[in-house]
Amino acid sequence: MLIQRLSPSHYISLLQPIIRFYTYSAYNLCEHTVSQFDPVLNNKHLQESLKRLLKLYDEIEYVSKKCLADGDSNKHVDYKHLYSDCRPFFEALYIIFNLGDISAIFRGLSLEKKWRTEVVVRALEISMAVLRGNWYRACKRIRKLPTLLAAIASLHLPSIRRYISSF
Repeated sequence: MLIQRLSPSHYISLLQPIIRFYTYSAYNLCEHTVSQFDPVLNNKHLQESLKRLLKLYDEIEYVSKKCLADGDSNKHVDYKHLYSDCRPFFEALYIIFNLGDISAIFRGLSLEKKWRTEVVVRALEISMAVLRGNWYRACKRIRKLPTLLAAIASLHLPSIRRYISSF
């Protein structure tokens, strides 16, 4: 994608299903042996792809606002059809994938109100509960997430159990 210098619209339209595939693979293949599935490599690709997608969302939002503020509507390109429905899901996925991570929480809290939908708010609640050590609240809220987000959140359960049992 980088070598071919794809437009942001093509880049986004490719990254979204790729990220969903990595997410599904992380959950569905988590019990396979390393010779069959490498979770570290998958998670690395998932994280990199997610960060790139979120950066594209931010860049498009910035350019769009700048063009509108400058009154240059000819240069304004509307990419909202590509991500207006999907962006909250991917923002929530980033928060859940990086459960308890302060930078992911900060990103979620600094989102514009239009992107902080119910799923993003729920992901933030879970991540902040994990950060505070409120495991019960986090686990209870995971059940209310959409299926794919709940699947990724469930991958954190073994580490939560280990932390709880250390008390």
